Amino acid sequence: MITRLTPLAIVEGFAAEADNKRNNYDIAINNVMESVEKIKGARVDERNTLLKALNIVSETLEADSALKAIMQQWQTLTHPLLATS
Repeated sequence: MITRLTPLAIVEGFAAEADNKRNNYDIAINNVMESVEKIKGARVDERNTLLKALNIVSETLEADSALKAIMQQWQTLTHPLLATS
């Protein structure tokens, strides 16, 4: 036996299917946004770690430059024990 659907039943069926698809899209979008937030957080952590390392390198280079300047000053000083005459 063939059952006939009323126009209202057909529309309600389409509406229910559309709601299900909308819910699935919402779930998928929320999952993507959570993943993006996790990636963003990880990148911020990596950037902070990189900046800390660069600061250490910069401080080391500054200290090295200061040490070289002091050593050059020492070389130009004339001390009786260092004099070669």
